[in-house]
Amino acid sequence: MVVRWLTLVVMTTLLGSVLACGEAATPTVPADAEPRIIEWTIGPQGGLGGAGAFITKHVWEPRELEVPVNYPFIIRFVPRDDTKDTIAFGKSIKEATGLELPDLIVQDGQPVNSPVLLISEYGGTFDIFSRNFRGTGGYGALITPAEPQ
Repeated sequence: MVVRWLTLVVMTTLLGSVLACGEAATPTVPADAEPRIIEWTIGPQGGLGGAGAFITKHVWEPRELEVPVNYPFIIRFVPRDDTKDTIAFGKSIKEATGLELPDLIVQDGQPVNSPVLLISEYGGTFDIFSRNFRGTGGYGALITPAEPQ
């Protein structure tokens, strides 16, 4: 009788441990979770080295910005100067968020926030670009981490 009781206690403990691990792998986001604000610097940057060291180039830093999965976030586009810039979201991020994302206008050196975004897929890459400077380094990508094992 004692052996059966002990076996039941051990099995219950093991089952509880397995269930707890499963819950940790798939975090739930509270409905009222405060979105993370992630800053992304955009605009001209001079002194890139080499022969064109004095030429300014429109760049995004970092080029790839890692964002959370299954957690709301806002991207704050922080300009380096007062140039007017139109930020556009690629088709893949619109599909991943299920939102119709309008273009954002960054001007007068003032930061602009994106709408609240939530991406639920791991290992994704999503393009965001400048309509004004796309051919001269005016683009970047949001990336999500690889799926946890």
